[in-house]
Amino acid sequence: MALPAPAGMTPRETALEILTNHPDGLSWKAAQFLGNVAGCPDRSLSEPQLKWLGKLAVSAGLICVGEAA
Repeated sequence: MALPAPAGMTPRETALEILTNHPDGLSWKAAQFLGNVAGCPDRSLSEPQLKWLGKLAVSAGLICVGEAA
Protein backbone atom coordinates (compact mmCIF):
# COMPACT_ATOMS: atom_id res chain seq x y z
CA MET A 1 0.00 0.00 0.00
CA ALA A 2 1.30 3.45 -0.92
CA LEU A 3 2.05 6.06 1.64
CA PRO A 4 -0.35 9.01 1.33
CA ALA A 5 0.64 12.44 0.15
CA PRO A 6 0.50 15.05 2.91
CA ALA A 7 -3.09 15.95 3.77
CA GLY A 8 -4.68 18.14 1.14
CA MET A 9 -1.68 18.06 -1.21
CA THR A 10 -1.64 16.62 -4.71
CA PRO A 11 1.38 14.62 -5.84
CA ARG A 12 2.49 17.68 -7.85
CA GLU A 13 2.23 19.97 -4.82
CA THR A 14 4.12 17.42 -2.72
CA ALA A 15 6.91 17.15 -5.30
CA LEU A 16 7.21 20.93 -5.61
CA GLU A 17 7.30 21.35 -1.83
CA ILE A 18 10.11 18.81 -1.47
CA LEU A 19 12.12 20.29 -4.35
CA THR A 20 11.63 23.88 -3.22
CA ASN A 21 11.89 23.68 0.55
CA HIS A 22 13.48 20.32 1.40
CA PRO A 23 16.09 19.53 -1.29
CA ASP A 24 18.91 18.59 1.10
CA GLY A 25 19.89 14.96 0.81
CA LEU A 26 17.96 14.27 -2.40
CA SER A 27 19.75 12.05 -4.85
CA TRP A 28 19.91 13.10 -8.47
CA LYS A 29 17.48 10.27 -9.28
CA ALA A 30 14.99 11.39 -6.60
CA ALA A 31 15.18 15.02 -7.78
CA GLN A 32 14.61 13.89 -11.37
CA PHE A 33 11.59 11.83 -10.30
CA LEU A 34 10.13 14.77 -8.35
CA GLY A 35 10.70 17.06 -11.33
CA ASN A 36 8.80 14.65 -13.55
CA VAL A 37 5.94 14.44 -11.05
CA ALA A 38 5.79 18.24 -10.83
CA GLY A 39 6.17 18.77 -14.58
CA CYS A 40 3.60 16.22 -15.75
CA PRO A 41 0.69 16.51 -13.30
CA ASP A 42 -1.76 14.95 -15.76
CA ARG A 43 0.07 11.59 -15.70
CA SER A 44 -1.08 9.06 -13.14
CA LEU A 45 1.53 7.58 -10.82
CA SER A 46 1.92 3.85 -10.43
CA GLU A 47 1.70 2.21 -7.02
CA PRO A 48 5.53 2.01 -6.68
CA GLN A 49 5.82 5.68 -7.69
CA LEU A 50 3.23 6.71 -5.11
CA LYS A 51 5.09 4.70 -2.49
CA TRP A 52 8.39 6.40 -3.38
CA LEU A 53 6.75 9.85 -3.30
CA GLY A 54 5.36 9.01 0.15
CA LYS A 55 8.80 7.91 1.37
CA LEU A 56 10.35 11.13 0.07
CA ALA A 57 7.61 13.13 1.83
CA VAL A 58 8.35 11.30 5.09
CA SER A 59 12.09 11.96 4.68
CA ALA A 60 11.36 15.63 4.07
CA GLY A 61 9.23 15.79 7.23
CA LEU A 62 6.03 16.56 5.37
CA ILE A 63 4.23 13.60 6.91
CA CYS A 64 5.13 11.52 9.92
CA VAL A 65 5.18 7.74 9.86
CA GLY A 66 2.14 7.66 12.17
CA GLU A 67 0.10 9.48 9.52
CA ALA A 68 1.26 7.03 6.87
CA ALA A 69 0.04 3.97 8.75
